[in-house]
Amino acid sequence: LGRPLPEALPFDLTGLEFYVEMGYTLGEYYETRYNGVPYAALCLAPPPLADSEEGEDASPALLFYRLAESRAERLPFEYLAPVIEVDAAGWRDRNGDAIPDLAVHFQIGGEVIPPGHWRLFSFDEEGQMVDLLADLFTETTAPVEWLDADGDGLPEVKVQETAWQGWGGLCPACAPQAYRLYAWNADHRAYTDASARFPLLFQADIETYRQRLSETYAQPLDPQTAFGPALSLLLAYDALGQREQGWETFMQLTDPARWPETPPDALAQLQSLRDLVTRQLQNQQPFRPE
Repeated sequence: LGRPLPEALPFDLTGLEFYVEMGYTLGEYYETRYNGVPYAALCLAPPPLADSEEGEDASPALLFYRLAESRAERLPFEYLAPVIEVDAAGWRDRNGDAIPDLAVHFQIGGEVIPPGHWRLFSFDEEGQMVDLLADLFTETTAPVEWLDADGDGLPEVKVQETAWQGWGGLCPACAPQAYRLYAWNADHRAYTDASARFPLLFQADIETYRQRLSETYAQPLDPQTAFGPALSLLLAYDALGQREQGWETFMQLTDPARWPETPPDALAQLQSLRDLVTRQLQNQQPFRPE
């Protein structure tokens, strides 16, 4: 580790020419076997800024290879990010299917929401490498945390939902917090939404949001402090599959009478939000900003 790539790797460097020319070194190396075939994950460390040919700070890279004696086949998985952190345990069975998995955290930074996310590399029944979390990435969702919510030793993945980020001019810290828990589904060989299996976890969140919202009462409405917990509560109920109960609670807790002497523009924004979620409930649509 730490040596230039031509010295560090005992196989053909085809496909690594860019990294060799840029002066990357081998930062970390993780090898496993599946169906008797060896595979390797390579974390490449960029050269110091002063040594970069472009004069710009380069990013770490993650590459995968299928190994066969003196030959190595580059797999179509290549990632660059400001920070790449591989699970300290390396390759291990993370979901109970007896197939090695490699969990990797990517820290993107900047204005990206969320700034960090996980991928879980493994193998399908044909021996092809796959990212088991790939389907959990959308324009408004990303897997951001592992937690063993039921204590069975097989962690669930927390998927953050960001559709409401930036809505209504809310500051990032004031934005609604929404997530779902996905668990490994052996029948589908995929992580599927299991949020309804963890009512205590979401109910605790709901009570926290209810308390935060109640602290804004008996004073003029401030959307920056009230809308975040109100929407977070609604979305937590939604994750549990309790949309109607969530809507009823939301409507009770956002009664305009709870905020006396509120300016007309804030009241109008509140009423618009109440109308929006009511219409989406009636039309069986997701609770999303428009």
